[in-house]
Amino acid sequence: MFGLGFSEILLILIVVLLVFGPKQLPEVARSLGQMLGELRRTMDDVRREIVLSPHETQPPTLPEEKKTPDSDPPTQPSS
Repeated sequence: MFGLGFSEILLILIVVLLVFGPKQLPEVARSLGQMLGELRRTMDDVRREIVLSPHETQPPTLPEEKKTPDSDPPTQPSS
């Protein structure tokens, strides 16, 4: 998880507890969760707008392959 080990995460949690205190910690966690949820929804909306841009009516297509005489299957004469 982001290259952090258990000891680093534990240290961060202890520092957060010391800075905000046990009474404010639930409120801070709730606010942080709401901010992350709003950020995720905003990112999804932006991603959806980019993918479904009103300027694009169809997804880009690949150029058609040109047929060469060698690519046609051989035909057998009928008897």
